[in-house]
Amino acid sequence: MKLAGKILFYPLFLLNILTVLLLLVCAWSGYLFVKSFPILSLSGMAFPIVFAVNILFLLLWLIFRKRTIWLPLVGIILTLSPLLSYSPLNIRNTEMSEKDTAIRLLSYNVHGFSIGQNLDGGMTNPVLHYLNSSDCDILCLQESNETVIKRNRAYNKDFLPEIKYDCHTAGMSIMSRWPIIEWNAIHFENSKNKALYCRILIDGDTLAVYSCHFQSFGLDKKEIDEYNNLIRHPNETENYINNKSTLKKLMYAAVQRSEQAEQIAGMLDKETARYIILCGDFNDTPLSYSHRIISHRLTDAYRAAGFGPSISYHENNLYFRIDHVFCNDGLEPLKCRVDNSIKDSDHYPIHTVFKFRK
Repeated sequence: MKLAGKILFYPLFLLNILTVLLLLVCAWSGYLFVKSFPILSLSGMAFPIVFAVNILFLLLWLIFRKRTIWLPLVGIILTLSPLLSYSPLNIRNTEMSEKDTAIRLLSYNVHGFSIGQNLDGGMTNPVLHYLNSSDCDILCLQESNETVIKRNRAYNKDFLPEIKYDCHTAGMSIMSRWPIIEWNAIHFENSKNKALYCRILIDGDTLAVYSCHFQSFGLDKKEIDEYNNLIRHPNETENYINNKSTLKKLMYAAVQRSEQAEQIAGMLDKETARYIILCGDFNDTPLSYSHRIISHRLTDAYRAAGFGPSISYHENNLYFRIDHVFCNDGLEPLKCRVDNSIKDSDHYPIHTVFKFRK
């Protein structure tokens, strides 16, 4: 029995070492320079799977060989910070008085207001109805449609009656309860994706709002299926050989997003507004390079005030939180949550409540 145990132990021990090393790569992939390591930079998407395997090893050693439990524990300890970015555990009292609440923000990729559904002014469109009942002060919409919004404003006086100010560029909209005093479209080189920037005047102070839509993957259904197979079986060399076109698209999009995030980061470094909010569809996880360089300048509202892993994209078996909200030190995130009650877009909306810091 001891010989059989040793024969089983050493391969499992080696496999656990490999799992821990892979976990480290996945967890800290945001620190890899994307242009130099495009494949490894995508490994953050596999983090929850690899982490789960490491937990299974933890349970295995706990049951059969307690003195080896240190190995998966090392993996958990060394990836604790990325883990809390991926799945924060904030438990706080969310009851707030009106005087504490400064801004209620909604960031939402509306997918063309659910393309193919009724887009008239009768509020029968579920996404438009959701926006109307959101009770938010600022709405940042990606894959929006200015014509649909204006049509609903023109024919339905009950459509967002308190949200009197808005600005738009192709596929992007920002709508505000307070006056928008300046706005600009931000174009990304060699991309149809873009960002929208505006300055909002709130009680004499200026709030800068960046609504971003970073590079999409651009995968068709076959390529999405290939990607899913790659993520589920990352160690099978055959997957890499068969999925070269898919990998090429994934790597190209990752490089594009890194450049787009750097462009926005450069603007943040020059920003003069007292308050800053940046949000939108990053098409990247909390462990990505693009997320990291923004989070080095601003606070991730979900990490500061959210709970659990959550997901914001829910189609094609690609279940990730790729929509994010950030703020500067002038604002404190009180609550940040992904609302999965509406499934009429391929993304879920993110609600965030801020208050001004004294």
